[in-house]
Amino acid sequence: AHYVVVPDGTAAPTSAMVSAAAGGGTYTDADGATVTPAATASITVTAADTEYTDDITGLDGQTAYDVYVVLEDGDNALQSSPTKRELTTSDDVAPSFVTGYPLIVTDSVTASAFEVDVQSTETGTAYVLVTVDGQSTPSASEIQGASVTNVASGSVSITSAEVTFTVSFSGLDDITAYDVHVVLVDQASNDGSVESLDVTTLDATAPVVSSFELGTAAGTSVSFTVQNDEDSVVYAAIAPSTTAEPTSTQLKAQIPWVTPVPGDLNMRSETLVGGVSATYTFTGLQSETEYTVFIVSVDSHGNLQATPSTLSQNTTDITSPSWLST
Repeated sequence: AHYVVVPDGTAAPTSAMVSAAAGGGTYTDADGATVTPAATASITVTAADTEYTDDITGLDGQTAYDVYVVLEDGDNALQSSPTKRELTTSDDVAPSFVTGYPLIVTDSVTASAFEVDVQSTETGTAYVLVTVDGQSTPSASEIQGASVTNVASGSVSITSAEVTFTVSFSGLDDITAYDVHVVLVDQASNDGSVESLDVTTLDATAPVVSSFELGTAAGTSVSFTVQNDEDSVVYAAIAPSTTAEPTSTQLKAQIPWVTPVPGDLNMRSETLVGGVSATYTFTGLQSETEYTVFIVSVDSHGNLQATPSTLSQNTTDITSPSWLST
């Protein structure tokens, strides 16, 4: 028995062509062109009504082929026409990511959320597992089943090759580093390699005032010392204590928030290093007057204290006594 394996749709060979290919690896078709089959061989049949098997190798995965088989008897007489069988090889090639993917969508990262974009070389499913930073990299099956300790998991169907698909995550902790593990699985259940990414959520916590106190009372000035828990900018103002309290936004704007504006209302902003106290002084004040110092802080991510911190102090009497009469 002789056989050839040719791509689906190839013009059917004659019995002589199949026999020729089995002996030399190629055959000449009816148009005079040389055809090189994907596979060809001969099987020695030594007994009638007995099944014989041959392994065909070297074919492409997920590809349709036509197989033509011809019998030849002991007198070298060939079957009048080949017997045709059709086959499609299975997909045994793992999917892979298009260059540059997967990736964390930079603009999507917030204090509690982010997105992962994927592109695949073939259709299937992308599975994503989010774990705490430093946890061991999970296997492809662990990612698919979310079967290891994780913070979040998700997936998206890849319905087109080389097209971007997105997996979104939310409800995460702010200022936290995470590992993001992604794997592709194609329609034939072939697992791709695991790709891992790093992401850190943004800061959503306003600075905390660790300490805030006023200095020793003076006649025309008030000093204050402040310390925050992180690098920040402190916006401060001083006004007579009869002045309405500003909101955090008004204080940060550093423009007068009341009318008429008290003549001794002063404002300033200073950069603070987290954990380090600093002292500042308002001058040009009236003596024997109660003043209130308002401060509010904002960090580099724009997180602003909800309400200002306030402290009040009376400036001292700096007028020397004098005789009313002698």
